[in-house]
Order: sequence, then structure tokens, then C-alpha cells
Amino acid sequence: MRKRSMLMTAVLAGMVLLGWLAFVRAGEPPPRSTPLDASAKRVYPAGPSEAPYSTLRYEILLANAGEALSHVSLADKLPDQVELVRGSATGGLIYLPNLRTLRWDGALPANSAITLTFAVQSLVRQPMTITNEALICDVNAPFCITRSVTSWLEPLPGAPTPTPTPAPELDCSQSLPMSLDAPLYRGDTSAGQSLVRHYAGAPWDESGPEVLYRLELEASTAVTLTLEEARPELDLFILAGCDPMNCIAFGDQSAAFTGPAGTYYVVVDGRDGAAGPYTLRLQGEPMEPPTPPPPTPTPETPAIARTFLPLLWRLHPLPPAPTPTPTPSWPASLDAVWLEGPKGQPNYAFRNCEVIYQWVRITNHSPAPVPVAVDWLVQDWLGRRVPALSYHNWQINWPSGTYSANLPRAVPPDLGPGSYSLTVRLRGPDGLVNERMVYFSITSEEPVTPPLAEFVTSKGVNAGGLPEEVTEVFRPDDEAVYAWGWWQRAGGVPHTIRWTWYTPDGSLYASYERQYRAECTFYAWSWLEIAGTEVAAMPGTWNVAVWYDGSFAGLRSFAIGAGASGSFQPAHAGGEGRPALCLAPDCPPLAEFPAP
Repeated sequence: MRKRSMLMTAVLAGMVLLGWLAFVRAGEPPPRSTPLDASAKRVYPAGPSEAPYSTLRYEILLANAGEALSHVSLADKLPDQVELVRGSATGGLIYLPNLRTLRWDGALPANSAITLTFAVQSLVRQPMTITNEALICDVNAPFCITRSVTSWLEPLPGAPTPTPTPAPELDCSQSLPMSLDAPLYRGDTSAGQSLVRHYAGAPWDESGPEVLYRLELEASTAVTLTLEEARPELDLFILAGCDPMNCIAFGDQSAAFTGPAGTYYVVVDGRDGAAGPYTLRLQGEPMEPPTPPPPTPTPETPAIARTFLPLLWRLHPLPPAPTPTPTPSWPASLDAVWLEGPKGQPNYAFRNCEVIYQWVRITNHSPAPVPVAVDWLVQDWLGRRVPALSYHNWQINWPSGTYSANLPRAVPPDLGPGSYSLTVRLRGPDGLVNERMVYFSITSEEPVTPPLAEFVTSKGVNAGGLPEEVTEVFRPDDEAVYAWGWWQRAGGVPHTIRWTWYTPDGSLYASYERQYRAECTFYAWSWLEIAGTEVAAMPGTWNVAVWYDGSFAGLRSFAIGAGASGSFQPAHAGGEGRPALCLAPDCPPLAEFPAP
């Protein structure tokens, strides 16, 4: 068995491979004892007497038992089952919401210690145990240790008990009638109730009262609703059922959809608690249903390749929503369009060289796959197409059911600030099925999103610089584990990227550092050989951290074990830079994204 393990890196700036670099680890791992070993982490129940473990208070003792350390960094990623209690972080902890991570950076004098605290609230509906881990690093050494605690977690008092059929939040029995024969509706949301705060696909907190209308369509119709004489904080939502999670269109001034005959609900709601009078205009144009496509004796499911496309990421099948039963001539529909920034945060304002995730949700109501084509068209305020953010004619056999897909694109460095629109069109064999539009802006403000757009581990990287077989589970006979990152806002200046690899006991195993330069975005990765090296004989949970210009940027854990079987991220199909579709059985349901 070899006594060294090769760590290699490569970078792709834009879409051009710049070259390969190799780093060979020499010598033995550093001593297992470090000046930070005296650090500790504890957790205490902090909730009310009826549910003390619904709120947890964490205390981290950050201790240095050696000489002065000029740069110590701590990263504590919150478990998905909790949220930070606002204002609870003390001792200089900073919360990065996009990463769901608490950060601390600073110096520790010789033989000193400080205490950091924060509190979290439960998001669960059933009791369970959770583990929270902090990564503590001496950046200049470098070495890291981990400190983790496991605690009981119970629902907050008053949290709803899970039930197979949750009651709808909207009271649709009180909805007001709406008809295509009457174009104008005047009202005041101040007279309504605040029952709903979030709608599927929409990024806003609709904490104000709402007014609900019921619209009956007797035939397939293209419908447009426009808010007139309304304050800007009032928004429109169109539901294909009495459920805010079945939102098929929304907007802050107008919303449009094309749908078959059935019952729809229109909601006027207030963002951030707003309320007030409005005038709502309804327009409808009957549509001739398209000719049904010829029957296919043996419809094929899309070919799936085990590859990762950062130009289309996190493609999730969703559980069917209670939509009106379509006619056989209308098998697929574009249900929703929304935008997100990196790390799954809904966003409608972006900076140059930031990544925009252009999400779509499509339902195939038939039991067999149907051929569809999707266009993403981004235009500026003068109607000019923005090629770098658009994509034309993605063709695929869409499986039965509801799925979401997205087209990530980096904002060009020279794209001017202003208002832009994204129009997504769904086409069938006989032409346009329906389309949806959302607006967003490019601003010149200081960026607020982290430079790291994506960070994954995989079993390889293809010739285009994209990860293949994304997974967090590796076998001793796997060739290597790759740590791959997609960086945004490069700005044409050098940036230092460093990877640090840690064994299951927290010791630094290997590291590599290099400067990269790119105008806008670039890919950079590092890998650690497994097969035939001492790494194969070190089973357990490893960690790899990545650093950007000396600051912690991300952490990924992965397992190496003799009995491990790869649990791949959603498989994808399509050529480089093309959209793709997730058919994996473990894709999250609609309720898990987008985060409100």
C-alpha cells in the first residue's frame, strides 16, 4: 500500500479548461494533539415548560491551550430541522442565511478562551434527535477539529400535529364569485383575514390579509389579471385548487395563465403585512385546444446519464397537486416559474457575475411520457434578447407527474443594471401550450450572496469540467473523491482557493492552494485518491473544506466504507449546458422548496 495520497486540482474559467495541477502529500499526518483541543460544545433546553426541547441553546467554548493564534475560524451549519432565533448569536458569531451557517473569525491569544452562544427553534412536527457540529480551524497551520453534540428536539408548543390530509389554510367557502363577463373587481384587503403567508414558487412573505375570488372556466382559456389603483405591496396569486401550494401563477402587478375548464382561485394578498384598496381587472381569451399528439405504442422515458450539470441543478419531481382534471388533448402544463440565487434562496435582484437559477414546474397529466419543448427567453427593458441568460428548444419526453427543473446562468459582467423579464414557453407537437413571465433586476449594489455558488463531492469530473456521479458515499476501491466548486463574481482579479481534507478524527490529511483568475465565473476542483492508498484503510466520515481568499466558504462531509453503496444525487440527461430532468426516487417534495 502506498504511503502517500495524491491530491490534484484543475480549474475551468468560463468554459475553457486551463490545465491540470498535481500535489503530492509528503510525510505523515500532523500530531493528533492541537492547541484547540480544549474547545468544547454543549447544548441546553431553552423552551417553555411544556416543551423545553423545542428551543435549544448552544454554547461553544473556543479555547487555545498553546501559543497565540492569529486567525481561528469557526463554522457551524444548522441542521435542517431548526432555524436560528433572531438576535441570539453572541460573542461575535455572524449568521450567513444563504449557507445556514454561523461563522466566527478572529485571533485567540495564548492560553485563552471565549464563549460563543446561539439559540435555535424547532421546525419539526414530531420529536426526534438532531446532531449539530462545529468545525474549528487554525487557518494558518492549517488544522481543524470538530465538536458536535446530539440533542432531543420536539415540536414548538402549538405546532400542528402531522396528519395524512392537512386542512387547507384558505377558507374557499368564503370566496367571492368571479366571471369573465365582469372585467372589473374593486375591494379592500383590510377587510380580509391573514390566513396564508407563503405561496408555492413565490419569494415574498404575504403576512397581510387576503381577499379570495373563485373563477369558473367553462373552456380552455388564456386568463390575465392586473392590479390597478393598488399600493405596490399588494400581490396577485392564481391557484389551481384551494391550496397555496398549488399556485400556478403570481405577480406584483399582473399574473397570467392558460388552463383547461375548471375551478381556479384568485388571491389578492399583502406583502410584509400590507393592506389596502385595489381594482382588479380580469381578461380572458378562449383557446382552441391543440390536436392531441399521435399515440405512441411504446413511449420511452428520457435516457438518464449519471452526470452532474451545474447549468441545471436540483431538478426535483414533485407530488401531484389537486389540479382540475385535464382533457386528453391537454396533457402537459407549465404550472409555475420563479427565480432563485445560489443555495436555494428565492431572489429577484442580481448582480453581475452572480448565478440565476431559472426554475420551472411542469405537470404531465397523462399516464405516459409526452414530448415537450421549453424555451427560456430573457429580455431587457427594450425587449432585446439576452443570449447569455436564455436557452431555446430544450426537447424531452416529460414523464407522468409533476416535476421541476431549472436553468442556472451567470449574469454577464457587462450586462447593464435595469429591469429584465424572463418568459418561459412550454410547447407541444402542435405549438405553444402556455407561457409564464416573471420580472427581475440587475443592480450595481454590493453583492450579498457568497462567492461559492455550488460545492459538491463526486467520483469524477468530465472533459467539460463538470462533476460526474455526485455522491457523498465512496468505497475503498473507488478511484478518488472530488471536491468541486462553482465560483461567481470573479471580477477579473486573482482569487486564492484552498482545499483542506480532514480524516474521520478531525486531523488535517492534505491541502492544496492556488490562485485563479477569471472575468466572471469559474469551476475549480481538487481530488484525493482512494484506491491503493492509505485512505482506503481509513473508513469513516471525512470532511473537505474550501477557502476563498483566506475565508471559509464551504464544507462537505463524505463517507468511505467497505460496505458503502453510492447514493447518487438526482440523475440527469442532456448535453453540456442543457436543462435536464430528475427521475430519482429521493427528490424532495414540493413542500421542501423553494424556501419561503
